[in-house]
Amino acid sequence: MHNGWPHFACQQHAMITEDVLSAWLMMTKTTEANYGSIRRQPLVIGKVSFSIQASEYYYCTPRDNKGAWTHVEVGINGIEHADLITRGILNNHAGSVDDGWVFAYMPLDLLVAAINAEQEAQGKCVTLMTT
Repeated sequence: MHNGWPHFACQQHAMITEDVLSAWLMMTKTTEANYGSIRRQPLVIGKVSFSIQASEYYYCTPRDNKGAWTHVEVGINGIEHADLITRGILNNHAGSVDDGWVFAYMPLDLLVAAINAEQEAQGKCVTLMTT
C-alpha cells in the first residue's frame, strides 16, 4: 500500500476497471479546503501519461466536486508514442488524437479501454497514487 491506496502488482494483464478508476477519482477529489489546488498524479505507462481530472473546473460529468463522475477530462502526454489500438480507442471519442492531446468529457469506459490497451501493448502496468 502507498498512501492508503494499493499498488497494482505489475503482472501480465493487470487490468484497471471502471470501478477502480472511479474509486480512485473519488479518493483524490477536490474538497472545499483545496479547490483548484489539487491535480491528480498522471498515470504513466512507458512514455505515455494520462492526466485524468474531474471537478467543477474541468470538462467532466457531473461538473462538480462531488462525483461520482461518468465522464472526465483527460490530457495525454506522449500521444505520439501510444500504441495504435490506444490511439484508435481515443479517436473513437475525439475524432483524431492528432488534433490535440486534451479530451473533454471522455467516458470512463473508453478511458479504461485506452489505459488497458496501452498497458497490454507496452507490457507495463500503472500504479494509482493518491498524492
